[in-house]
Amino acid sequence: MGRYTEIPLEKMTADQMTAYEFTMKNRGQVPGPYKIWLQNPKLMEVMVPLGAYYQGHSSLSKAEIEIATNLTNGRWLAALL
Repeated sequence: MGRYTEIPLEKMTADQMTAYEFTMKNRGQVPGPYKIWLQNPKLMEVMVPLGAYYQGHSSLSKAEIEIATNLTNGRWLAALL
């Protein structure tokens, strides 16, 4: 699929595996962007709690969060995966 090759669990470094387990604990899954961010476990330490906060504690509905995400991605010409 596209430009990114997913890292199989058995080939992850110890730091990547820790980041993977941290994401599973906090989100219950490792969705699209998080799979890419696993390349940089330090980034995961920031993004997982931030994403979990906005998903669970935001005053915005899930639909509004999705709209804001799409507008931001469009503004920065982010490629869709």
